[in-house]
Amino acid sequence: MFQQDTRTLGRSSKIELLPIAVLSFFVLAAVHLAVTNRFDLPLLVGDKTEAMFDLWSLQHFCAGILLGSRLTRSKFLHVATWEKLAVVAFLLALCWEATELAMEAGFFGQVVEYWKAGFEHWSNRLLGDPFIVTSGALMARRFPRLWKIVLLPATAWLLINVISPNSMYIQHLLFG
Repeated sequence: MFQQDTRTLGRSSKIELLPIAVLSFFVLAAVHLAVTNRFDLPLLVGDKTEAMFDLWSLQHFCAGILLGSRLTRSKFLHVATWEKLAVVAFLLALCWEATELAMEAGFFGQVVEYWKAGFEHWSNRLLGDPFIVTSGALMARRFPRLWKIVLLPATAWLLINVISPNSMYIQHLLFG
């Protein structure tokens, strides 16, 4: 049975979701740039409104590990190549980033808009966060039990931040 799965996988090596992921990236980029009207260059690390990476990048990495662990255990991607896993993780990360953009724009109400504390920098939304989530998913494929290490810290971080005054409160508290 395993040999048949391997042969089937070899014949269907085409990644069907790749065009959808690329299209989603460009649509999200256009919408983000139209809504925020910002085209400036980012800092490497700092506040989400100015930098490619922020403290939430650690949460995105952990989320990528948890996502990758779940995807590799599902029937959908159980024997998938790392390329297919990367495309699916990237596409799901873009979906989350689109949801975040809607939150920041007030589509989920003023309370959520206030908690989000401004729009992410385009580099954070389009490059940093999706790259970090995808990296985490690929790391989970390489180290299948890694999810057990990150589940508790990722959950604690998320809960602490959800009850904070805004999404950047902890980062500003720690780093000014």
